[in-house]
Amino acid sequence: MTDIQHEIQTFEGTDVQIEQARKKLYDWLNKPMRVSIADGRVLVGVLLCTDRDQNLILGNCNEYIGSPSEQEEFRVL
Repeated sequence: MTDIQHEIQTFEGTDVQIEQARKKLYDWLNKPMRVSIADGRVLVGVLLCTDRDQNLILGNCNEYIGSPSEQEEFRVL
C-alpha cells in the first residue's frame, strides 16, 4: 500500500519536473492507497484517477476514524 507522507501543494516547475511528477502519479494508478486527512479520518482505497482540480478519486474506498490498524469500524464510501 502506498502512503504519501507530504503536504498537497500546487506544483509549478520546469517541464522536466512536471513530467517526473506526472510519471510518479501514473505509477500510483490502480494501487492501494491510504490517505490521511487533516481532520483525523483515513481513507483506504485504490487510486483510480485525479480530476482537473487535483482531487484523488479512490475506488473500493473505506473510511476510518483514526488508524485502520486499530481494527475500528469503518464506513464504506
